[in-house]
Amino acid sequence: MSAESLRANTWLIACLSNELKSGSPFGVVLEEQPLVLFRDERGGAVALEDRCLHRNAPLSLGGVSEGRLQCAYHGWTYDRTGAVAEVPALATREGAEQNLRAKSYPAVEQDGFVWVSLVGTACGPPL
Repeated sequence: MSAESLRANTWLIACLSNELKSGSPFGVVLEEQPLVLFRDERGGAVALEDRCLHRNAPLSLGGVSEGRLQCAYHGWTYDRTGAVAEVPALATREGAEQNLRAKSYPAVEQDGFVWVSLVGTACGPPL
């Protein structure tokens, strides 16, 4: 088995499930990669790169409302896929932000932990 295929099956524990509170982002660093975890509108775990696309502010310093993550700096809001859902200074989404997307990572909850894969296409949940 190649090193790349082994890495594709690697899931890392990001936090305990009970540490990830609804309405609060949770910052963590896995293998030198800063991540922000939050719960979406259904209560599922979401993992994004901990960096706002606007001014690189840590998203983990922001807040979560209605399952969306909002940057504390200028209020850019991200959905569970990392897509920019709202830019407060713009009246409509018709603008440059409509195609912006923060890097997202596969995240699952299992056995009381939130697991994250740093590979974009993980091969199933952790065992």
